[in-house]
Amino acid sequence: MRRRVVILGVLFSLVLLSVGGGASADSLFTPGLTVLSAADATLIELAVPTGPSTAAATFYVPPGYGVTLTQPATTQVGVAIVFAGGQLLEGNITAADPAALAATPEGQACDPGTHAAAWSLSVTVGGQTLDIPFFIDPTTGTDTALGTYEIHTCFASAQFGSTLAAIGDLSMIFQGVFTAPGAPGDYLWHALVTPYQADGATPNTLGVKDYQANEPLPASLTMTKKYNAKTHVVTIGGKLSLAGQAPPPGVRIDLMTETSPTDLLPTLRARPGTAADGSFHASFRLTRTMYVAASPETYHPACTTTEPGGCLQSVTTGASALVHVVVKKPAKKKR
Repeated sequence: MRRRVVILGVLFSLVLLSVGGGASADSLFTPGLTVLSAADATLIELAVPTGPSTAAATFYVPPGYGVTLTQPATTQVGVAIVFAGGQLLEGNITAADPAALAATPEGQACDPGTHAAAWSLSVTVGGQTLDIPFFIDPTTGTDTALGTYEIHTCFASAQFGSTLAAIGDLSMIFQGVFTAPGAPGDYLWHALVTPYQADGATPNTLGVKDYQANEPLPASLTMTKKYNAKTHVVTIGGKLSLAGQAPPPGVRIDLMTETSPTDLLPTLRARPGTAADGSFHASFRLTRTMYVAASPETYHPACTTTEPGGCLQSVTTGASALVHVVVKKPAKKKR
């Protein structure tokens, strides 16, 4: 089961809890690109498999999204969590002067030249501050088929080129940058990821892979409950709608019990699949009052690309539902 992705600060709590289990951080993430839009924030997460370290990534914003790039330099536009070589790195994303950033050693090694806008992600490793550059431009030529804007970033071989320091996951939350489309539809983001060759210093242009995030807007999930006090069984029903339509049959819905609406350690109770009309049903025993939360799992439809490394498409939605199931003890019979 792919871990649940939650917008805003809860994301950080979930990540910290998952790492606390003692497993390698890089092994906790299912490879793929995830994009979730809310009214005031946008989450972009890129997870890559273990193996060759990542040299660069170019994200493409699909048509329909508003993009604001007028923030003055040093303005914070987002926050990020980076998993690299088993380490958790946190940092702020700030607007930067594109000419000044392109003139730095990191900028020259990544994408020198003129750009419409730039961001800098600063993380600290062992007391040393590392600045990861991002350059943003409107797309031109054949790239317009991928999106309206491209966001290019690089991970310097001196810091991230070795397997021990390889980027495993990059999660970013932006505020005041992206505006989700108002029209219903499937909005396809791309992240073209270039790995390093075995030497950890030379980008492998023949290994570029196209990670795709299909964000259906709007996404809604309804849920009903029915509790049988005699059998202690709760029956959950509901329906998932993506961009105004039913999803493909078989999309798994995670049904979890929680002690409170903010419980960060829910218990998975059932994983029903959606029917052709998007509906789902499941039953399970419940012997005490609990909240039941529902959220769709990420699924991976077929995809096409011209990149030599192939493609992987992920469909993740921010749709969720919560019901409160009150379990009352049966009244004692009078003797």
